[in-house]
Amino acid sequence: MTLGDIKKRTLALIEALDTTLPLLTDDIDFQKKINYCVDQVQTELAQIKPIIAKISFTVTDSTLEQSLPSGFYQVDKLEANFYIYGSKIVFTEAGAYDMYYSKLPTIITADTADTVTMELTADCLNAMPYGVASDMLKADVSTDYSVYAKRYNDLKDQIRIGTTKSSVFVDDSVEYS
Repeated sequence: MTLGDIKKRTLALIEALDTTLPLLTDDIDFQKKINYCVDQVQTELAQIKPIIAKISFTVTDSTLEQSLPSGFYQVDKLEANFYIYGSKIVFTEAGAYDMYYSKLPTIITADTADTVTMELTADCLNAMPYGVASDMLKADVSTDYSVYAKRYNDLKDQIRIGTTKSSVFVDDSVEYS
């Protein structure tokens, strides 16, 4: 799903979509704030259900300090002794390391193209238009944004966090009759 898809769904929800217009709506306030609302909601959802990424480090005694990747949020798995300060990670010894980490999605600005692919999972993307609609309408005293906020919160509560792992053990020493 792209940024443009999220914008169309959101504007359709709040009955402001006009696909004949290049900015999808004639409401100037919506045009100005929709990308910022998308960015805010996607960041919130990525903190609920992380975007997992991997980076490899080859560390020598002279390169114990490395830069963290863009969008870094938190370490999920790294088998090394390290500490983090600011945008740097410092290893205590040389070696080759794979770090799995949670990252924040790419920032959406006013200039972000509608063709940009969203990085969140399908369940998060399904919730996103309701969160964006709620945020866009909060300042409008003539509109009841709470219906969108409630639906957004309901969908957030349904987001599956983590993965399910299962295994099956078959004991062939047992006889069935």
